[in-house]
Amino acid sequence: MEQTLHAKNFWLDKFTPLACLLFWLPCFLTGQSNAGQAVSRQEEIFRALRNSGYELEDQNKLDSARYFYEKALEIAKTSENQYNLATIYTDLAIISRKDADYVSCEKYHRTALEIAQKTCDREMVEDNTHGIGYLYEIIGDYKNAVSFYIEALSLSQIRGEKEGVIVTLQNISKTYMQLNIRDLALKNIEQAKSLAVEMHNDSIMANVLHDYGEILVHFGENENALEKLQTALKTYEKVGYHRFIASSLVYLGDVYARMGKQDLTLQFFDRALKFQEAMDPYVLADLYFKLGVYEIEKKQKREARTRPNGLSGRAYFEKSLAIAESHKFKDIHLKNATRFYEMANSDGQSGEALKWLQVAADLKSEIYDVEKTKSIAEMHFKYKTAEHERTLQALELKQTRWTLIAAVAIFLIIIGFLGFIAKISARNNRVLETKNREIQHQNTALTESNNVLRQYAYVAAHDLKEPLRTICSFINLLEIKIGRKLDDPQATEYMQFISNAAKRMNVLLTDLLEYSSIFHQKPGADIIDSKLVLDEVCKNLRTLAETKKAEIIYPDVLPKLIINRIHLVQIFQNLVGNALKFTNGRPDDPFGRGRSPVVQIQAKKEGREIVFSVKDNGVGIGEQHREKIFNLFFRAHDVKDFEGTGIGLSICKSLTEKYGGRIWFQSVENQGTTFFFSFPEDILVKENEVENRLSKVA
Repeated sequence: MEQTLHAKNFWLDKFTPLACLLFWLPCFLTGQSNAGQAVSRQEEIFRALRNSGYELEDQNKLDSARYFYEKALEIAKTSENQYNLATIYTDLAIISRKDADYVSCEKYHRTALEIAQKTCDREMVEDNTHGIGYLYEIIGDYKNAVSFYIEALSLSQIRGEKEGVIVTLQNISKTYMQLNIRDLALKNIEQAKSLAVEMHNDSIMANVLHDYGEILVHFGENENALEKLQTALKTYEKVGYHRFIASSLVYLGDVYARMGKQDLTLQFFDRALKFQEAMDPYVLADLYFKLGVYEIEKKQKREARTRPNGLSGRAYFEKSLAIAESHKFKDIHLKNATRFYEMANSDGQSGEALKWLQVAADLKSEIYDVEKTKSIAEMHFKYKTAEHERTLQALELKQTRWTLIAAVAIFLIIIGFLGFIAKISARNNRVLETKNREIQHQNTALTESNNVLRQYAYVAAHDLKEPLRTICSFINLLEIKIGRKLDDPQATEYMQFISNAAKRMNVLLTDLLEYSSIFHQKPGADIIDSKLVLDEVCKNLRTLAETKKAEIIYPDVLPKLIINRIHLVQIFQNLVGNALKFTNGRPDDPFGRGRSPVVQIQAKKEGREIVFSVKDNGVGIGEQHREKIFNLFFRAHDVKDFEGTGIGLSICKSLTEKYGGRIWFQSVENQGTTFFFSFPEDILVKENEVENRLSKVA
């Protein structure tokens, strides 16, 4: 997108700042400066400064690039060249976004958009509208992102610019992918593909196919995705774009890794290394890191080396780290620092481990600051939007009030008695409007307060995890460094208490973050097969089930629902996981927990509901806990007997209620428990609904 937002004539008349200044130095010395020459000089200096900023931005030297852009802005303001002003404000918006200064990014885009609208520069209007949409996508405000993308799409269609239409459709489809709306994501990428076919442009077609593949991978359709990605790779090879060939090879390797095909993964990674000189630095740094992980895993498994030309794991990490440090890729830098800490810790090099632990802690803090900036920017933008809407409502209300007064005055002149009645009615209406505004204001304040509290719970839990990780890491280092030297068993026991408490707190905060995120999620609209979801849950819990010799029984056919797949996975995973966990104790346990777990899942339609049941033969729940069992952090059993934080059932309750459903249970102590949860029949997919949806998409 940056290539679109920067001026299209960038490569024309490209000079460095020094060359331009030397070129015009004689004019400054001789004083030959008529009006035309002055304008031309300013234009050349502007281009030189802007090009220098662009080159530095391409090298990720953002502070230096910003300096040259701001100098170019001063020249543009002096010359009052509106096109140059809009262009440089767009450049500043892009670099502010890269530097995570999202508030400034929006300000610059809005300024450029205002100038472009005044000068009727449709292309610049489209570019900045698209840029604002991309900004909202980055901070996670997908609703506003789609809104601006659709506006940019309309502008591209008016201009008859097919390439702009294709790029915007790609962005829209990727945004719907982030929202997990499969139908709309595929519909928009299909439209982009159809237009790319009409253009007969191989590079555009390859780019669309690659995005198509990414979307299919996101929705778990790996086989279909491979077809699109392989075609995109062949097209890149045909065109000869080495940089895109390398990126495509790395991504294909990642897809095969998801599918558990390690040999094919390494084959594509090795092919990608042949293009490392042309490869995007970020992709290359990430590739080296992945190869380092592979070599370390092979060493740990003591497998025979099958890649004689490969480097050691440490060597790959060092290469990845060097690129990350040079280009300031903080996330990759963090991953490498963490690996070096783990290797040093494993080798007993406590001093080296401490050094890398500090580096990792500093990087985590910097990365989290960027994420916090995104959250603050999103809240800021939403507040500005709400404030703008309130201003418009106030103006409309004021206009309505004057219209009403005028109407009452006319009625008073024409018909006295009827006018008197109308005046009383108007006064009553104004009182009612005032009361309605007060109620609306209170509702708005309550909604904003709830949103702030939920955001506070999320941010607080997230912030607490950082010092907690540091405590865990330094306790481990203390145990390594001085644990064996302590003669006092009680001191050793105290250190173990601290370590265990920190681990329990980490699990608790993780569950709290998951619980708080539920309130920001929207109900899904995809057709989900409950049977496939249960298959996935059983696969996730396979290790626990095998350890406890458990049997999980459910029908071959279960209802299809219109629901967010992740929500249904969370409900089943918590309930089936609890059924496995709260069973299978010691063989001599007086509560009978030595039985092998048997979990039975059923679904049936009762009245206007679809009811699921998860039945186990475990320890059961006492009747005294019936009112509290779904409360946040409530535990019916001692943590010494069964691990957990007591948040799983709270998540199940919140998710079922999100769809208008309910959850309850029946239990007999020492014999077992049956949990029931239901959904309204509205989300139950009828027999012909799947075919109807498919025909609409087609």
